[in-house]
Amino acid sequence: MRRVIILAAALAVAPASAQTGPGSAPPPYSTGDQWPTSGDRWSYAVQTPAGPGRTRYAYVDAVPDGRAGWTVTVTCGEHIATTGKETSRIVAAGTAGRGRMPAIGGAAAFPDGARLSFLIGQEPGDASLDLASQFTDSRCASGVGQLSPGD
Repeated sequence: MRRVIILAAALAVAPASAQTGPGSAPPPYSTGDQWPTSGDRWSYAVQTPAGPGRTRYAYVDAVPDGRAGWTVTVTCGEHIATTGKETSRIVAAGTAGRGRMPAIGGAAAFPDGARLSFLIGQEPGDASLDLASQFTDSRCASGVGQLSPGD
């Protein structure tokens, strides 16, 4: 039994060390020429079905923070699909940035104290503005949305 546990632990570590060891190829990282850059204002919107006649949404509005990222306002909620009338809405404030990974990530806090994280994926060199996202708060939509200039 002890050998099985040791072998399982070794196999679990092997792929990670193989990716980061000497002579290994790193995962695809941001090339630095992706839009938006840290000096750009931008917004992101995603909507998904939330039940019969309802749509869940998440909007991110980002303004440069003067460093290497953005100050963000994240608005999440639901509305009636046919009329657009909001049935719930909650707004969070936070920050976002782009690290070495090909994505924009951020965190924000709602007035009720709940915190959320989000990730908007973006492949290096991909000029597409239809990007997949994941928001950790269930009041926010996750899925493919649109990135656009914030003006």
